[in-house]
Amino acid sequence: MRNLLGLKVETKLSLVIILIVACIFLITVFKSLDNFNKFMDEINKYQSEEIKIDKSK
Repeated sequence: MRNLLGLKVETKLSLVIILIVACIFLITVFKSLDNFNKFMDEINKYQSEEIKIDKSK
């Protein structure tokens, strides 16, 4: 921890920017995974309805 405090201001700023970008990236990835799961749920609902319609014919 002492080594981190002894870094130059520019280095600290760069590390903070990298952490912010990494957090934004992770949030975006998790949100897109959630949207993908919702999309797959809709596809599965559609397929199950399609199977029900086919069986009733």
